[in-house]
Amino acid sequence: MGTYSKKSEDLTLFSNRENLKEQIQNKAVNLSETYPVLILEHATGVGKSLSAIKIIEKHGGRWTIMVAETNHINNWMLEFQKHGKVDLLNNVTFACYASWHKHTQCDNYILDECHNTLNSALRLEYLKTIAGNAKRVIGLTATLNKNQRNNFREIFHNTYFYIYKIPLDSAIEHGILPEPKIYLVSVKLNNTEKYIPFKIDKNKTIICSEEEWYTRQTNLIEKRKKEFFTSNEEWRKYRWLQEASKRKNMLADVKTKFVAKFLEKVGDKKLICFTQSIKQSEELSKGMSIHSKISEDTREELIKEFNSGKIKRIFTTRMLRESMNLEGIELGIMVQLDNNQKSFYQTTGRVLRARFPEYYLFYVEDTQDEVYVRNALENFNKELLTYITFEDLMNKEN
Repeated sequence: MGTYSKKSEDLTLFSNRENLKEQIQNKAVNLSETYPVLILEHATGVGKSLSAIKIIEKHGGRWTIMVAETNHINNWMLEFQKHGKVDLLNNVTFACYASWHKHTQCDNYILDECHNTLNSALRLEYLKTIAGNAKRVIGLTATLNKNQRNNFREIFHNTYFYIYKIPLDSAIEHGILPEPKIYLVSVKLNNTEKYIPFKIDKNKTIICSEEEWYTRQTNLIEKRKKEFFTSNEEWRKYRWLQEASKRKNMLADVKTKFVAKFLEKVGDKKLICFTQSIKQSEELSKGMSIHSKISEDTREELIKEFNSGKIKRIFTTRMLRESMNLEGIELGIMVQLDNNQKSFYQTTGRVLRARFPEYYLFYVEDTQDEVYVRNALENFNKELLTYITFEDLMNKEN
């Protein structure tokens, strides 16, 4: 037995430049014959789901498809239907990771958005269980970080294991996905209008401008950080990270007014907007927001109306980033990045099925936001990026 993985597929090795997606999918099927554990780390839009369906068809037998959310099951069923493979569903069971404890003794697995299997100690135990008894495990994901790849290698170290990687910028470079217009939109903190409360201590609160609040909060974060590293007490770490989270939420909140103005400018383009909070999503969406506090039926109805063109805008917080086919998106807006590459690649992937996709990432200049942007775009092709101020964006012709 051995373990093998590859950094990234060299797409120039395919002799036929036509039908690259089909060739990639067929290679995935071929790899599955050699490697019982195969992770397809492919950019959204390359065709991971169809590769998985072809693998199921090739090997036969019973399969369990694990998903992160129940509404992803409907999406999978539509994929089988779209490709004329409904008959395969007779041998497929769907389950959510939340109920994985009921599905640890299956023959073959498709782990949709497989990075979700590493989210908790309990899920890691389930992953180790299936590593020991499953015939085949196929993981699907748009992007993995170094630690996640190492986790998979460690868990599946006793079997033949392969990571088949097609990154986003490579898929764009070779014409599998259209070249997007990605705008990094800078906004500034207000230093005159005072409206944000800052708590000095339990008896004193002052009202600050955005800039003053940010400076005070950053100083507090540094203080809490120093306290933790001096004492190494876990509760102090929690307090430090809690203050950092407050700052991140504030940076998102101050962008609400800018995003609202931009939404007026873009007219009736079909778009998706990713927000930091449910409150922000509701404020911007006027009732077209998908989040954890609405019913599953309401979510499905909104997605259905969006895909049919009945509504042109959809807003969300953490949902819809993965495993959902949203039809006809022309434009994407990201209000607040996380401090990693995952949120950028997931949300960008949502809009790259448009003919001329546009993606607008808002950030606050001279703040921690710039660190988030730098980390998120570290390995991305910088030639595809355009930096623009909010003022210039608003003056730019559509």
